Amino acid sequence: MFVKLTPQINSTNQIAYEYGQDSLVVTLDGAVDSFDFSSVRELRPEQIKTSLPINPIVALDRVEGVLYLTLLNFVEGAVEYDRFPQFLEV
Repeated sequence: MFVKLTPQINSTNQIAYEYGQDSLVVTLDGAVDSFDFSSVRELRPEQIKTSLPINPIVALDRVEGVLYLTLLNFVEGAVEYDRFPQFLEV
């Protein structure tokens, strides 16, 4: 799985991610939701159901069997690296 964290200037919300093979656990301000993408080939973010107040998944793609996720990342200020994120293998 490859993940890109997209910065959102926000000093009030806290978000954390735990990554599995094709799964994701998100903690947003103490609320937790988990996502299993093992059987997903194509899915638009608006189709993803979550119990969180904000859907943290901006984009999802599978290329040659490899999952690529673009996720929200709340930051207080964005340095150069945060403003132009790259996909990281997790």
